[in-house]
Amino acid sequence: MKIFSLHLAFAVALLALAFIGYGLWYAKVAAESAVAAILTTEIEIKTEAATRAGAVLAALAKLQVSEAAIEGYLISEDNIVAFLEGLERAGASLGAHTRVVSVGVSQGESGVLAAALSVEGSFDAVMRTIGIIEYAPYAITLATIALQRPLESAVWVASVGLSVGSAAKADETSPTPTSPLP
Repeated sequence: MKIFSLHLAFAVALLALAFIGYGLWYAKVAAESAVAAILTTEIEIKTEAATRAGAVLAALAKLQVSEAAIEGYLISEDNIVAFLEGLERAGASLGAHTRVVSVGVSQGESGVLAAALSVEGSFDAVMRTIGIIEYAPYAITLATIALQRPLESAVWVASVGLSVGSAAKADETSPTPTSPLP
């Protein structure tokens, strides 16, 4: 029976050692699982942040495209002269002579350029020239139009007052459109 008790004591000690090892192993796995859960949460948070950042960048890209399109309708400080020269060339192919009489900033309105034009030529050429100017791809508003024809003359004279949306000085990121007027 001595051998039996020795075997029993050895088996109990081995079982106790197995339980202790299992307990230590279980505690280690639980601790690592907690760390893994924390890391998983951090990864999810960073993934969501990256997704939001991507959405913000996409929205910003769309906004820049829209901004560039809108700026295309406005006259920047860099292309005022080209725009005015385009106005003066407008209607030349139709036989009308256009000249810029005055240019200035509209009173009380920031970002609006006021101009006065004189268009001379046949009635058809004058009206078509005014149409070319009115429908040019800019934010142009015709404020006044006065048509006159001196007695016994085939030449019509139109005095046109207009306002054009203008933008701040263009920088390297915004395109400066060339004047699409003829």
